[in-house]
Amino acid sequence: MADCWLPFEIVEEIISRAPIESVIRCKPTSKQCYALCNDKRFIYNHLNLSQERFMRIYSDNFNCVPCTRLLSVIHCDGLLLCKWITGLRNVNVAVWNPVLGQVKFVDTSSHSALNIYGFGYDDKDSYKILRISVRHNEFEIYDDFKSKLWRAFSATMDWYVYTPEQEVSMNGIMYWLALTKVLIFPFKPICLFPLEWSTIDDSVAFSAFRGDRLSLFHQLFGDETREIEVWVTNKVTDGVVTLSKYFNVARPDLPILNPHFMRVPTFFIHKTNSIMLWCDKVVGEGYACTSLYEIGRGEIKKQVETGQPFSGEDERNHFVISFVYVPSLVPVPE
Repeated sequence: MADCWLPFEIVEEIISRAPIESVIRCKPTSKQCYALCNDKRFIYNHLNLSQERFMRIYSDNFNCVPCTRLLSVIHCDGLLLCKWITGLRNVNVAVWNPVLGQVKFVDTSSHSALNIYGFGYDDKDSYKILRISVRHNEFEIYDDFKSKLWRAFSATMDWYVYTPEQEVSMNGIMYWLALTKVLIFPFKPICLFPLEWSTIDDSVAFSAFRGDRLSLFHQLFGDETREIEVWVTNKVTDGVVTLSKYFNVARPDLPILNPHFMRVPTFFIHKTNSIMLWCDKVVGEGYACTSLYEIGRGEIKKQVETGQPFSGEDERNHFVISFVYVPSLVPVPE
């Protein structure tokens, strides 16, 4: 049989559309593939073509370092900015690429566990970490990973972050969900929410949408109709950013989401225009079960239980973090 030969340009196109697991296996097969997988142009092309996934981390399988409590994770280009606590109140921050197994620890020796962090960039060669001290109204940027120095800057903060924290890093810009508004760095509101969303009793989730918009998931706590609303913005680069309802579903078989019992749900809008929802649904008094839903306009398209029922007193439930993640070959900043 004659040898099969393809121009490397075609091979590159095939690899750029392959799942990250296949790309990792392909990398050591030849010098050309190894060089390709380390090429910045290919890395970001593959990232742009990759599909969103869910990722969930428990305190006992967070393998950066042993930690007492993982508090938050911000995803940016396949890199994760992780904030966790060791001991009584020692806050730790690291940038982690779980695909490559690379971790970069950041000096937080003078920081408080109450600090808010952001993660983004001006360009792909300059990832930055933002620190906000809510108590002292202090602001710092960590924009030089080699010097390992925090640089203070002046800003004004007249807002309160939604609790638990909801944040999105999209195209290098940080967005926070604050009570009745969305804010971007450097801290200006871009749109207002309906007043009924101002209560922290509701189950609310915040996500990016199509790379240049924001989306919001909302379920009223204690709502007997189990109604779910999904809202989206127009492009955040437009002069005026507003919210419009994408769809709402009211069905008796929708999950009950109690924000006092479990972590907030995680979702993204699928290319089919339905939402992919990963949540801890209430299955009995004091018990919940982690489940994956695909919900469209007026219907549940798919429901899969992804774990065994657990008690609200279960330690893993208290320490769980879930988020939307796009795995990538982007190296951790040096």
